[in-house]
Amino acid sequence: IPGTFCERRLIFTPTKSPAIVGRALFSNKQLLKLIRHSPHPEASNHLIRQNTALNIQSIFVFWLLMTWLSCVNASGSHQNNSWWSQLYEDIDGKKHLHSSPSTKAIVWIFIMEDCPISNAYSPEINRLVDAYHPRDVSFVLIHSDPKLELDDARNHRKAYKLKPAVVLDRDHTWVKYAGAKVTPEAFVFDPCGKRLYHGRIDDRFPRLGKRRIKPTKTELRNALDSLLNQKPILTPQSKAVGCYITELPPAHKD
Repeated sequence: IPGTFCERRLIFTPTKSPAIVGRALFSNKQLLKLIRHSPHPEASNHLIRQNTALNIQSIFVFWLLMTWLSCVNASGSHQNNSWWSQLYEDIDGKKHLHSSPSTKAIVWIFIMEDCPISNAYSPEINRLVDAYHPRDVSFVLIHSDPKLELDDARNHRKAYKLKPAVVLDRDHTWVKYAGAKVTPEAFVFDPCGKRLYHGRIDDRFPRLGKRRIKPTKTELRNALDSLLNQKPILTPQSKAVGCYITELPPAHKD
């Protein structure tokens, strides 16, 4: 089942049932919490009430199916969901899924080590993580410079005390998936990989060479607030201002 949480669990453990995988990844208490927050809460609660003898692993299978149905029914899903379903590795060598069972939104922010506008947003990026990570929003910072060395990326994260996971995008897989053009540029995705917002973080830099002390518009925060409150995102895109992401030379392209 391409591009779904169900596939992401099954594809990496072909010899195990999703029930066993679910038990290994989450405690019974965590599983029950996730099930109650499924896209079909009435059906989930009915299952829990009527099947008290049913073990928690079997309920998890039901939750997986509901998650799959939610992704299948979502319109406009991104065409490259096969990539979205794969694990990615950060600069510390840790493996991550693009979304977990409790994820409500995923934020990507493209950065460059030597981009002054991108670096200037480091404090705001950390504030965003503090504000929205507890509300089940995950964040990833993507270095778009294909020549950036791993140690330099680690030193950059340490220098700016960046809190999100950081990845290197040497072949511009992330750039192409999102359609990123500049740094910093923010993207918001739903758990199925559908892009919901893209553009600037805020209008702190209305144009190159001009900086406000405080932003007057906070498009990324507004998009996340709307999404978490189950309201339409009134401004699904805005123009990002920053350092242009250079296209890879032909030798680096697929």
